[in-house]
Amino acid sequence: MKQEEDEIKFEKLINNSSWRQASSPGGLKSPHQYLILHKTIEQEDLDFIQYMVDSYGVYKNYFKKRYKYFDYKEYSYFVMGHAVNRGLIELQKNYNGGIDQTKQEPYGGKKMNNLAEYFKKLKEKNDKN
Repeated sequence: MKQEEDEIKFEKLINNSSWRQASSPGGLKSPHQYLILHKTIEQEDLDFIQYMVDSYGVYKNYFKKRYKYFDYKEYSYFVMGHAVNRGLIELQKNYNGGIDQTKQEPYGGKKMNNLAEYFKKLKEKNDKN
């Protein structure tokens, strides 16, 4: 019951937040959105998202590092310092060759399948639309 209540609060929080699209070179390599402490999110809300990640999240690889993520609906959420990040779960599978990372041991298995080529094709597709 507690998780259901937490998810209701979480959904209200994420739906009422002003997400920014990452546009740096790193953001183009791994498309995601973010919130920054005191600019687009306050400490209490960041702490709640961190609580959700800690309580209900799973470990996944982000390139060669391992982080804990909370998957909710189509997004995977994680906190890094003073930022909350979210990326599409479907895209994350592509970073790791379609492998469900929640069932993987720490990094060392299959490397991400030609990530640069994938994003090149994704960009071409988006440019056509």
